[in-house]
Amino acid sequence: MKNKNEAFSRVVIDAQLTALGWNVQDQNSVRFEVVLEDGTRADYVLCDRDGRAMAVIEAKRFSVNPGDAAEQAKHYAKLMGVPYVFLANGAETRFWEWETEAFPRPVKTFFKQDDLERRFATTKVRRNPLNVPIDSRIAGRDYQQDCIQKVSQEIHQGRRKLLIEMATGTGKTRTAAALIKRLFEANLVTRVLFLVDRIPLAKQTEDAFVEHLQDFPCYVLRAGRRFQDEKRITITTLQSMVNVYADYSPGYFDLVISDECHRSIYGKWSGVLKHFDGVQIGLTATPCVAGDRHRFVAFQPGCRHAPDRSPPATRVAWPGCHGRRSTPDRRQIRNASPARFVAAGYRSVPLYEYPALRVQAARPRTGVPPPDTRPRPPPA
Repeated sequence: MKNKNEAFSRVVIDAQLTALGWNVQDQNSVRFEVVLEDGTRADYVLCDRDGRAMAVIEAKRFSVNPGDAAEQAKHYAKLMGVPYVFLANGAETRFWEWETEAFPRPVKTFFKQDDLERRFATTKVRRNPLNVPIDSRIAGRDYQQDCIQKVSQEIHQGRRKLLIEMATGTGKTRTAAALIKRLFEANLVTRVLFLVDRIPLAKQTEDAFVEHLQDFPCYVLRAGRRFQDEKRITITTLQSMVNVYADYSPGYFDLVISDECHRSIYGKWSGVLKHFDGVQIGLTATPCVAGDRHRFVAFQPGCRHAPDRSPPATRVAWPGCHGRRSTPDRRQIRNASPARFVAAGYRSVPLYEYPALRVQAARPRTGVPPPDTRPRPPPA
């Protein structure tokens, strides 16, 4: 019965690989039952177009948790000298960069050969982003550079979901452009998805990226169109993505940035964020309150709750409020130092195993008093 169940899982895995373009009949692409030097056998070995091994797949029967085979698959990967491991039982798939990550993470399905080759190539030339200078011509303000530095540090340490809160007018798009350029130059990402609310905003973002990121071509994906594989940055809306994202493997994008993420990252639109296995960064200018949890659920790696079944209220640290579960005073936000960032995430919530990073930057004070908006009596 055990062999039959595992054999059935392998039939499902073969079908999943075939649907992604892998030629399971070609031994130069997919190898089965590969005998290793210690006499053990690897269930699957995924290779590039030249026949070089890139990843190991460890198959288990339906009733076995794929994560239980992590150490076994890691042993196979070490013997073969490959950096990637897939753990699958036909119903669930997990991906593991065992050389840099402590645990495997769930993914929708396997990666296409082209996407896996691209990621495999970056492992040879990857650099520490902290050693790459920030382009001050794009983001020259001190709080913008502090934000980029903090986010880069967290990404380098392995965090994959981050939320950046910056007030309106502080330059979120320029900050994102400078961060994208830094990650490109560090060879940590090769393709970026930038999500906006509306197509007019996509055009504005494209104009900004064309001005500041001339070496990295971008385009606006409109409804009914296909991805342009030769471009590095895809700018689009969730509405345009919802009908096409399933045609691409989870490894197509290495970085997903959601502008104004508090508006449309829940419900059916969240499938786009859940599909792609890339570092996810949310941008918002709306301060967090205890009752608004939707955007944090989408950017929370360890959360087991769907947005319509929100977890209990969480304690969020804000400058001056000392983690109280209350709406922060806007004066506290406005008067906070522009370079002050809050890296403390969620507290006292056991379901959140890996708290998502919140980077909060306040609007810089200009010293100009606010205009007098009091009503005036009509002239006599």
